[in-house]
Amino acid sequence: MPFVKGKPRRFWLPVKVVEIADGGETEAFGFEAQFSPPTREELEQSTAGELADSEILRRHVHDWRGVEDVEGNAVEFSDAELADLMEDLAAWRGLWATMRDVITGEAARKN
Repeated sequence: MPFVKGKPRRFWLPVKVVEIADGGETEAFGFEAQFSPPTREELEQSTAGELADSEILRRHVHDWRGVEDVEGNAVEFSDAELADLMEDLAAWRGLWATMRDVITGEAARKN
């Protein structure tokens, strides 16, 4: 199959969220998010400290499945909901770990 230059790429990947629980134990939760890869320029800006990791997530996370509120209701994706979710450090770490896998190519090897 040929590589198509300029084709928009979006893909669903699992996001693992690990939280610290009582007694130092951990609990793992998960959801799926739709990502697109950042550009080389964005990565260079990030490395130079000119672009925050959170901004890369805001630009390249487009949807999710399996995110619920405390009452068990599905939370519909929006930019505002993504910003709110990223205030939770464990959720942010899960999203960024998945984005790192996209950047390094590890996501392709895992799936």
